[in-house]
Parts: sequence; C-alpha cells; structure tokens
Amino acid sequence: MQGSEGIEQILAGAGILIALAGLAVGILIHALFLLLAARIVDIPGRSFSKALICAVLGGIASFIVSILLIWLPIIGWILGLGAGFIITAVVVQYFFKTTFGKALGTSVLAWVFLVVLFAILAGIGLVLGAGALMMGGAAGA
Repeated sequence: MQGSEGIEQILAGAGILIALAGLAVGILIHALFLLLAARIVDIPGRSFSKALICAVLGGIASFIVSILLIWLPIIGWILGLGAGFIITAVVVQYFFKTTFGKALGTSVLAWVFLVVLFAILAGIGLVLGAGALMMGGAAGA
C-alpha cells in the first residue's frame, strides 16, 4: 500500500508541475500576441517586458472578474468576455502609454490571434487523431 501512495503523490506532483508549465507557456504566448497586436495597431514604445506585465496583470484581473460574473447564466459569460477585453485594454493603456482605442484594439486582436492558434492546434490534433485511427484500423484488419 505504501508504494501505491508514493506513486500517487509523484503523479499529483507531476500534474501540478505540468499545469504550471502550461500556464507559464500560455502567459508567454499571450504576451507575444499582445506585442504583435501592439505592433499592428502601431503603439510606440512597445516591448516584450511591457506585454508580459500586461499579460500577467490583465490575466489575473480578468480571471477574478470572470469568476464573479460566471455565476450569471449566459449573460455572465458574455459580460465576462467583455470585461476581460476592457480590463486588458486598461492595463495595456497604462503600461504602453497609449489611447484606450488602441489598447482595446490590441486586446481584441491578441485574443483573435489566440483563437486562431487554438483552431490550428485543434486541426492538427484532429488530423493526427484521424491518422492514428486509420493506421490502427489498417493494422487491425
């Protein structure tokens, strides 16, 4: 029994480390997309360190507001999404020293980049999954 509990603890620790690594990678990707969006919107004085600060602070603030709004059926999700854009825009406006319009454009554009990235990754997963099923089906025949 002792060995089984040790393995469970190791797996739980590994799961936590993987989740933290995923969070760190997600924040870095979001910062990169914020920087790219700031470049497209033409915000002067942009830098990756500013984008990283905006990704972290905007993400934390958006998470807190979303947790508060998610309890409202349907409308809470919509309000949470809108609040996330506005909160991130306010953080971008403060750290990038720009107008609210440019900051909101940066926030929305970075989100669009994330959606496109997730769509590409989902497509790759579907193709690989379908290929694995086809290969498994051919091997079993």
